[in-house]
Amino acid sequence: MLDPPLSGGEPGEAERLSTLRVTEEETVKNAGKKTEGGRWFCEQMAHPPASCRSLPFWSWNGRMEEEEVRRQVNLLYQGGVGGFFMHAREGLEIEYMGERWMSCILAAVQEAKRLGLEAWLYDEDRWPSGGAAGRVCAQGQDAYRCKGLTMEVCGQKPDAQDRKCGPEGRLLAAYAASVSDDSPMELNSYRRIPVINGKPADIPAGVEGTLLLLREEVSAPHEWFHGEAPPDFLNPDAVDCFIRETHERYKTLLGDEFGGAVKGIFTDEPSLADRRAAFSPVRGWMPWTWGMEREFADEFGYDLLDAAPGLYFRVEGYRKVRHDYWKLISMRFSRTYSGRIGAWCEENGISYTGHFLQENKLGLCTRVNGAVMPHYRWQQVPGIDWLGEQAEEYVTVKQCAGVAAQMGRKTVLTETYAGTGWEFTMEGQKWVGDFQFVLGANRRCQHLAFYSLKGMRKRDYPPSFHYNNTWWERNRAVEDYFARLSFCLTLGEAVRDLLVLHPASTAWSMLGTSPYGNPVRRNERDVPAVDALGDAFNDLLKTLCGRHYDFDLGDELILKDLAAVSKARLQVGRCRYRAVLVPPMDTMLESTWELLEQYERAGGALIFMEPVPFLSEGRPAGGSFRLLTDGRSVKSVEKALILLERLCPRRISVTGTDGKEAEQVLYQLRRIEDGWILFLADSRQPEPSKKRMERSRNAECQQEETLYRPERLCVCLPGITGVAERWDLVEGAPVCVQEVQTEGGSLKMGLNLGPADSALFLIHEQKAAKVAGCLGKTSADLARTVHKFPEICPIEADAPGLLVLNRCIYRVEQDAWSEETEVWRAQKEIRERLGMRPTDQNGIEQRYRWAGLPHMNDGTPVELEFCFEIEEVPKKAFLVLEDPEIFEIFCNGVRVLTEPEGFFLDRAFVKIPLLDLKEGDNRLRLTCCYTNGTELEDCYLLGDFGVNERRHLTKMPKSLQPGDWTKQGLPHYCGSISYCYHFEYHDAVSERRLFFRIGDFAGACAAVTVNGRLHEVPWRSAGYFEVTDELAEGENLIKVRIYGTPRNMLGPFSEYEKGAKPVGCGAFHPAAGKKPDETGSSRGKGGGRTGQYQLEPYGLITPCCLEALSLL
Repeated sequence: MLDPPLSGGEPGEAERLSTLRVTEEETVKNAGKKTEGGRWFCEQMAHPPASCRSLPFWSWNGRMEEEEVRRQVNLLYQGGVGGFFMHAREGLEIEYMGERWMSCILAAVQEAKRLGLEAWLYDEDRWPSGGAAGRVCAQGQDAYRCKGLTMEVCGQKPDAQDRKCGPEGRLLAAYAASVSDDSPMELNSYRRIPVINGKPADIPAGVEGTLLLLREEVSAPHEWFHGEAPPDFLNPDAVDCFIRETHERYKTLLGDEFGGAVKGIFTDEPSLADRRAAFSPVRGWMPWTWGMEREFADEFGYDLLDAAPGLYFRVEGYRKVRHDYWKLISMRFSRTYSGRIGAWCEENGISYTGHFLQENKLGLCTRVNGAVMPHYRWQQVPGIDWLGEQAEEYVTVKQCAGVAAQMGRKTVLTETYAGTGWEFTMEGQKWVGDFQFVLGANRRCQHLAFYSLKGMRKRDYPPSFHYNNTWWERNRAVEDYFARLSFCLTLGEAVRDLLVLHPASTAWSMLGTSPYGNPVRRNERDVPAVDALGDAFNDLLKTLCGRHYDFDLGDELILKDLAAVSKARLQVGRCRYRAVLVPPMDTMLESTWELLEQYERAGGALIFMEPVPFLSEGRPAGGSFRLLTDGRSVKSVEKALILLERLCPRRISVTGTDGKEAEQVLYQLRRIEDGWILFLADSRQPEPSKKRMERSRNAECQQEETLYRPERLCVCLPGITGVAERWDLVEGAPVCVQEVQTEGGSLKMGLNLGPADSALFLIHEQKAAKVAGCLGKTSADLARTVHKFPEICPIEADAPGLLVLNRCIYRVEQDAWSEETEVWRAQKEIRERLGMRPTDQNGIEQRYRWAGLPHMNDGTPVELEFCFEIEEVPKKAFLVLEDPEIFEIFCNGVRVLTEPEGFFLDRAFVKIPLLDLKEGDNRLRLTCCYTNGTELEDCYLLGDFGVNERRHLTKMPKSLQPGDWTKQGLPHYCGSISYCYHFEYHDAVSERRLFFRIGDFAGACAAVTVNGRLHEVPWRSAGYFEVTDELAEGENLIKVRIYGTPRNMLGPFSEYEKGAKPVGCGAFHPAAGKKPDETGSSRGKGGGRTGQYQLEPYGLITPCCLEALSLL
């Protein structure tokens, strides 16, 4: 395969398939149309196109069936998404890329085409990409397997008795070195000694020193890679093999749909230092491929092997060799992997997208990528990864968005929300999503939409953005919101005057590795220091964004190829910058020094932050380069901002009531043909529902303290005049802003924003400015309460009551019964007893490779028994069970022979009617013949019952008061609750407008019906709306429906720190190996049936009310 071209146009799109959906090609084509009163713009906002809607990772994680695939495509369509990625995932039970896999892929594509959805491929079995489920390495053997350049510190001779010397590998070089007495990581000096017939020569007589051996080694295999090593991404032949085994096979199946129903393919976390790569534990290793020393010599003019000790030790010249090594790695990896795949995709009419590993941590990112930004230039749809519920990674978005703008790519994809937990809310989606969108992303890829929740799959970094979540029927509201936002943020061009250099080259010059072995990747010797540099850089970007200076990042390798000086502007690809900021850096490429010299001579605005660079390509910079920094450096961020404001004034100012820049509010400004689009987002995290619920229980707390109350802001856009029209992105319609005035050639307006809130404005240049005074949602500040609804309220539940049965006693064959323990722990112990591989955790070999194989202990009898108490026997009850066909079920000693009646939440959760329940103690016994593929999971009781504080079954609540419904008889409830307000209303004052204010609530989202008319409330800031025309004189009915989540059904039930790291298996099964009462994994002490569960609160926190605003 030829090396790829530098860039190219985006692939063509298919013609639209319905009047409500248009393709990205049409959106881009129409982007130049005038939006002023434009019918086209209004149509797109009313019905956003599929190309702006989200593309969830559809987790193919079970025994795939064509009929079920088609059914789920339709469910995704009903949920409002624009398409999906077909992602092989943990738990897959058919062969990846096998005949059945391909038939399911074809079925999904056909159904997507029929519905007007976009079908996107995913290029690997699980992740990371590049190995084609082990086939690449199996074909190419060691040539295609991951390699390391290892250093070993030995004694005087590497004889067989020297226990420090591991397996040979291929010896490249040997050295006699003097290790510093002060630090084993420093060398006083070294000299290279000959290697003869693959062995080092003796250290010359009279030379005191330690023997260092430099080898190239091949990684050991790992079961995650199907018994193969990770692939060698530096070898172009290995990448070509990956393309043949994946992309070409999909082309054979679907080529007629490439660029039509099939839009592109996702690559996921290819890495040069996979954490599963295995070399000798006593040797440090760096990424390598065969023959790289020759390429190094050609590029830099010296022998890498002469200088290689500097990769592992601090020694004279070590920063130069590290810089050059990582520069070559960066160029080769991006060209060999992304360059080849991007060129193939462009040639075949589809888009290359995906993301790379550890984008947010500079040290780790360098360790696994060299540099990440050069990869984005090859992607038709550049992408990022966003883990957890947080809004801190400015650098992650800005790295990708900057390259996308420079390359003219309209779409920036974000794989987002992984591990946010089953309790994740739509307000959380908005907070995290708005943060990324305002910084430059503009299309979501939700992680994940689960095909199945069976077994361990439900713990695969939840939640699920699919039918098997309680709030799925409301999903279209949040989809419409982000689709409208995506549409607006792909129109025109982002206005960013400032270019900030990325410190990747400084990271190269710092990063080596210990010669004594590599620990966990994040703890390698030099990684924390480089991460600290990256954290400081991220803090700088945060400050710039908060002070309202928008910017792009400049990668030095890309600048070398694409940058040019034009008058006093710096042109990078399609972007022009009025100022350049150099953050604290140690070194820059020589080409960067020369570019900045030229830019400065042309009158460009150039600012250096101290410490200024003192190296060029890792060596001391020459005098002319050092002179460039004189008089242009500042010692602090504050001084940099002062100088920046003088040289390149900010485009927008957003101030609070104190007159200072409101740093919590971020912005994106876009230039369109006849005006501007302005998006503002409050980056503060909403207060967690637990804290709001706790405060509401305080007797001294006033109701208003827990309501959503935004803050007053003033927005000023110097040099821009016209009318700012605010758009409601939930409703898809314009609303009047509260204040608009033109003053001194600047547009000024007032608005209110609270945590996680946002506002989008369409600014019309050609319209005459209007005086402030329009009434809109901000009229909430002037309204007064005219009707308070009662605190105790009748309810309607859309789901039955639920009790989790997650503790049992068990026995294998005729052994004694165990002590009570968690079901997951019982399964772990059973499988250990039977000599079967564990299934309680994710992260092992794919199930399709072993779960169906016979095992010597298949058929072993296993019994589980669950106990629960009933105070009032429900009229109807079910046992919810996975794989019910493998069990014999006994309820209080009577065998259950009733047929299943449908499912609950997920098709794997089958409902079995129970007829023999009784007051008092009840026992359920499950017996099965255990096999290699068996998965034992928690089961559930379902029915018309409540659960009291002793976890006994009682009556189902018929009414609730404000507060946590888990403490009012619904601890594990998995559904929504409607609070029903029947009231009479008589309006004696006709000249006023009426508004409904939802009380503060804890839930995934809410919906309000006023006499039958629906109002979506995906987040609290949307919970205030006008009802003047909906209320009737006399009797009225308002239903406030609060949606819970599966969190209190599926767990985890242990204490864990939300947001510290993504919620995966470790949160559900903590402290494995400890005694049950020590883990806190499900309950505290007390026999297991009355212990404390850690539950998420749900329900209305404060009462609702009607407010009135006089028009007189």
